[in-house]
Amino acid sequence: MLNRRRVALVRWAVVVAVALGVLWTCKKPQPSIEPQGTRGPRAVFPPESVLTVSLARIKQYADSLRFDRELGADSEMVDFERGQIGTGILAVIEPESTSHLLRAPALMEGRIIARIRTATEVRSRGFGPWWTWWWVDRGGPNGGWRSIFISEVEKSVTDRKPWPKPLLVNDHYRRRYQQALARWKVVSEYTSSGDPFMIAAWGTCDVCCKQ
Repeated sequence: MLNRRRVALVRWAVVVAVALGVLWTCKKPQPSIEPQGTRGPRAVFPPESVLTVSLARIKQYADSLRFDRELGADSEMVDFERGQIGTGILAVIEPESTSHLLRAPALMEGRIIARIRTATEVRSRGFGPWWTWWWVDRGGPNGGWRSIFISEVEKSVTDRKPWPKPLLVNDHYRRRYQQALARWKVVSEYTSSGDPFMIAAWGTCDVCCKQ
């Protein structure tokens, strides 16, 4: 009888140990897996050739992307000449849906982070009633950040030039956005003739880009 009790106790202890082991395995922290979109869709051409590659290759890359047309996008009446929001023409900016996941190495290599369309032509910006893709990389002077706005109706690659002012990239102490965003912002910039207001395109990247 005593042996049977010992056997039963041993069996019970084994069952309890196995159960605890299963629970421990379930509760054990699992290695974090980085979201698949953290690098963002890569260009289908060498990024360093962005200023010379054909428009067809740019379109092929842009067509592989998904742009947020709803919560992440911004649609405003914008006066690009006076630097005002609330008056002017309708201007839409839509973020690439994984742009908020981009990290610096991928962004430096070159990515499209948003697209832009305006109701009528804005010659000073190259915007109009067509899509203009906002390309960002670190191919500027001395390895600086730059923007290149590429129109889907450009007549020649000779029209494709980096924006003359450097791109501003802010890390905000490494806080991360939970979704892709793109907005129109009114900013002022010091010049020798004063501090004029102007319209800047703003989008989430590593962590946000402003041009």
